[in-house]
Amino acid sequence: MNVLASLLALGLLIVIHEAGHFLAARLQGIRVNGFSVGFGPAVLKTERNGITYALRLLPLGGFVSFPDDDDNDQSIPLDDPDLLRNRPIPQRVLVISAGVLANLLLAWLVLVGHTAAAGVPGDPAPGVVVMTVQDGAPAPHACSSSSSGCVASPGPPSGAAPTGARAAAGTATCRSEIRR
Repeated sequence: MNVLASLLALGLLIVIHEAGHFLAARLQGIRVNGFSVGFGPAVLKTERNGITYALRLLPLGGFVSFPDDDDNDQSIPLDDPDLLRNRPIPQRVLVISAGVLANLLLAWLVLVGHTAAAGVPGDPAPGVVVMTVQDGAPAPHACSSSSSGCVASPGPPSGAAPTGARAAAGTATCRSEIRR
């Protein structure tokens, strides 16, 4: 299951990356021959508006193909202004860098979405809450030592730990705070 989830995540990144190149070219009127996710023989393939879309066998990358790449294709003149190689350098740079820019946009959207859903973490409560101590462990002795920098208070956990953690731990036997 983890392998499948990893391949799906990688596939999403590849699609976003290649879509960046593809959209940057198409929005500028640059000719595109194909959009493929994966390498090797095509598993699924369709053609629309002169562009071949393909899902290939090995999902380890992808590519956007341009007529510039095929030197044997004589149907398009070499001086066609819609070829990538005949476009001004800033337009070519935009098409080449659009994949990375699309991945950066995706990362920003994930970050903003996660922050919107989970919120911004607040300041943590001072100290460290020890939820439970094993019998016979050296922790109870360390907490009771005045030279250790800890303050011990036997009994239930303080309000600093999340409610779920307190409920899962039951009753803690020691609460430690690091003195500054």
